[in-house]
Amino acid sequence: MSNQINEIKFEDILLRNIISLDKVKKYYEFLKTNHKIIIEAEKKDINIYTGTYKNRINDLCIKDDETLHKYTTITDYFIDDVRLECHRSQLTSPKDFFLNDTALLKEFNKVIQLPENAKREKNDIMRQLVLQHKNCQLFPIDLLLSILKIYKPTKILDMCAGWGDRLIAALLYGNADYVGVDPNHKLKPGYDEIVKQFSGLKNSNQKECTYTTITSAFENCKYQTLVTDNKLFDLMLSSPPYFISEKYSNDPDQSYFHHDLLNWLERFMYPSINLIYSVMKKGGYVLMVINDVYLFRNNKHEKVEYVDKIIKYFSQNKFILIDIMKISIMTSIQPLLVFKKLY
Repeated sequence: MSNQINEIKFEDILLRNIISLDKVKKYYEFLKTNHKIIIEAEKKDINIYTGTYKNRINDLCIKDDETLHKYTTITDYFIDDVRLECHRSQLTSPKDFFLNDTALLKEFNKVIQLPENAKREKNDIMRQLVLQHKNCQLFPIDLLLSILKIYKPTKILDMCAGWGDRLIAALLYGNADYVGVDPNHKLKPGYDEIVKQFSGLKNSNQKECTYTTITSAFENCKYQTLVTDNKLFDLMLSSPPYFISEKYSNDPDQSYFHHDLLNWLERFMYPSINLIYSVMKKGGYVLMVINDVYLFRNNKHEKVEYVDKIIKYFSQNKFILIDIMKISIMTSIQPLLVFKKLY
């Protein structure tokens, strides 16, 4: 690359170098003050599952909101240095795209010609160019906050804490303890900073809560690691990996490295469900965003189906599937499975 482009560093396109923390806090306070529930359906207590989840797809019931994209800034400010290293199957990461794509270099050279006093504007333009490359998606925190307001939990478990969206939603909700687990060690500083910046921004009607994040593969956690106060969880809300469709990091405990589906189910998903059961209250809810995937393997596109296997395993372990809702996650529609622990 030219000497000119070498002056541009990956750090320049991170949100923390484009907008201020004060602006992020304003977005957070605005969402806390003005949030309205954006889910049409009320919490259900009846079993409506009669076949494969695909037979229910037309009955799903959550709508998107025009402001979803705005609030991704709150999350990305703290973790986009890690998120942009993640890549989808068979694709490079946005960070690698930034460092190595020659067509992007030409676009950057145009941006560099902007006045020197427009540095933040230049960085933002370059960031948007990089984000045109497919990246691992964020979970809309205003949608998550709607879910928490409907289910009214007092203790939340997040088996795959990911980019911190559910942590932020728990802080906005402000009436439940939160425990999030993720094997990506690079995310821990971002989690800690999220709690540091937002835990003090409470309303008078919100109680004192704890927000705990654990760096570990969830399936390797012990009961006593998750339940430290003899208080079981009444909500597990998470979005586990879609098999091996995205690689989040090189941490050896990532489920991505279980390339065989049966291995992935038996070494990651099924043990995780067993652990969830052990730490959940009777009558507690599990809300899980998960979907079958298409992968390009062996020189062909292949559909990998496993959601029905997950549903069946939950049902064999004293959970009942009571609903499947449809949610918009950025550019895609995904199913949200809702289980209830029977006993």
